[in-house]
Amino acid sequence: MSKLIILFLLVSFIRFFLLIFTNKSKTIFNALTSTTISFLATCGYLYPIQQYINYYGNDLDDLPIINLLLSNNRGYQAPISLDSDLLSQFTEKLSQYSSLIIFFCIYFIIIKNGKKYKIDHFIRYNVMNGMLITLFSTPISYLYIELRQYLTINQFLKAFIDDFCIGLILIHFCLMFYSIYFSITNRYVNLPIIGDACELHVGKKK
Repeated sequence: MSKLIILFLLVSFIRFFLLIFTNKSKTIFNALTSTTISFLATCGYLYPIQQYINYYGNDLDDLPIINLLLSNNRGYQAPISLDSDLLSQFTEKLSQYSSLIIFFCIYFIIIKNGKKYKIDHFIRYNVMNGMLITLFSTPISYLYIELRQYLTINQFLKAFIDDFCIGLILIHFCLMFYSIYFSITNRYVNLPIIGDACELHVGKKK
């Protein structure tokens, strides 16, 4: 994930200087505020992307561009401890539900109570957008799992299913990076259905 964060920072710095030199921002403070908000909003997509990485695993090796950006997030997995004491069992159970726990923490802190904590609407909108893309893509993910079970059959069908599964992965990442492009340029992305669902949770766009 560090490569993506560095990329977001680099683009944010470029945008900051462009706002100043093109006089699109009246003051340096306004340019800094706008850049910071767009950067934090863009970081809201890191958690869904991390979920995709964990979900698709080594299949991302077939996508060179995505693999280049995300390669340092995969490859190592901590060995599972065989210790059967109560603490290790609790830790193992907790790790199974960690994604769900993080999901609800993000929702209740940033989305549900974000206005109370004075979190900018643009940040909350993009965080919700990333979460909804993940939720709406669940049926596609299920289809991906089902199709991957049949890769041991004849070579022609294996090649077709394999390419189709890669296409499903691309759909996920294209939606996410399309939203990231709008976020980092400080514009609201409006995806069909997902955009309306975002407004239901965070309110109308300013």
